Amino acid sequence: MKPNPELCGARIGGYTCSRLPGHKGPHLPQGATMRTQSRLPRKWKPSKKNAGQGNLFDFHGAFKEKKDAERKERATPGAFIKTVWFASGPRYAVLTGDKKAANPAAIKKYLKNNPSDAADMYTKFHGRGPSGHKDLIIPEIDPYGSHPEIAHLGHLVLLIVGEGIGEIKPTGSSSRNAYEIFRQNDDDPDAWAVMLEKWTKKSAPSVAASPDGHHLYFAGGDQDLEEYLDKMGAHPSKDVCDLGFCYMVVYDTQKKFDGYESTDYYHKLGEESDVPPRLIYYRKEKLFALVGGEYTVKDVGIVN
Repeated sequence: MKPNPELCGARIGGYTCSRLPGHKGPHLPQGATMRTQSRLPRKWKPSKKNAGQGNLFDFHGAFKEKKDAERKERATPGAFIKTVWFASGPRYAVLTGDKKAANPAAIKKYLKNNPSDAADMYTKFHGRGPSGHKDLIIPEIDPYGSHPEIAHLGHLVLLIVGEGIGEIKPTGSSSRNAYEIFRQNDDDPDAWAVMLEKWTKKSAPSVAASPDGHHLYFAGGDQDLEEYLDKMGAHPSKDVCDLGFCYMVVYDTQKKFDGYESTDYYHKLGEESDVPPRLIYYRKEKLFALVGGEYTVKDVGIVN
């Protein structure tokens, strides 16, 4: 079998690393899974003596409440629950694979000593580590680019979507939606812009990033955009709608250099390269996503 040029391909104990070429952090053998605080140890080797380290089972999360673990077990084909005891009480690990190989001592070591790439991105962006994680089960499609983990950056406040838009300026008003929007070409009759601003903090999706910082995602929350489709000229018969360029994202978050006070951050996408991403909407699933663009997510925020 020829190696896949789109994968790292490094051989780890007889298994092939399935991460992207040039990745940071440890190799991930084919078939293994990563979840928050449950990544393969850096010196992973397949061995029955250390069978809890991923070669004979896959890890799907650990829960403080057994009912949450049972819910995850029901949603994961072939899963079973293994109870692991800490000084603070039990944790219920959800696993698939060989039950006899699920060594509680090795699982406990995972949870205590192995933060994930998504946790690293969260820490770099916010200046402190995450307090936990949230599992999302999305039926039928994978809106998160096959990333098993993404890092929460903040809660979505608004998006500005359109065509032919140039400069966008905050007016200085205390209102969260006070922006002046200018055409790229004053004579362009087809230029338009729509501000998506329906969310409260309770209903807002999470603005999240892939661990490598190359992708922004919207996770959870209210992602139903049906009320905006007519304004953006979306065809009513389409299951997947291209809504236009996404020029601005505004999100609420807490970062170290603001003393961890809740603050709105606004970012004009494509501000350096003039290549913003486009916003697409999955009508059946009620999910929206960014496609393309040349932005990256760094500790200072979203760049370009």
